[in-house]
Amino acid sequence: MTRLIIVLTLVFATSFNLLFANNTPPNDNTPDKVDNCFFLDLENKICFIDFEEIDGYAKEVLVKNDKGEVIFQQQVWDLFNLPANIYELDYQLVNTSSNITVELHTFTKVLTKKIK
Repeated sequence: MTRLIIVLTLVFATSFNLLFANNTPPNDNTPDKVDNCFFLDLENKICFIDFEEIDGYAKEVLVKNDKGEVIFQQQVWDLFNLPANIYELDYQLVNTSSNITVELHTFTKVLTKKIK
């Protein structure tokens, strides 16, 4: 009976120690896959957003000017006619000479791309 109590105490202590161990992720400098979802066609002024490269589901696309004002907004979670899950944003239609920021809102985070 004493051996059983000692073994159970040892098992609980070990599992308790593993439960509260340092769970920090390893420090590798590999880029996140999310960084690869924006592609620019500078000649035609089109920003392509690949929804397959993001982790989660896209909710909406916003375009903001330098002042942070929203100059374009579109809900994208219900678009079913996207060819190969690629969204094309023609930022020439925004018609601004300043820098713009494209924001892709997912249900968990916001991905941004600055365009000059």
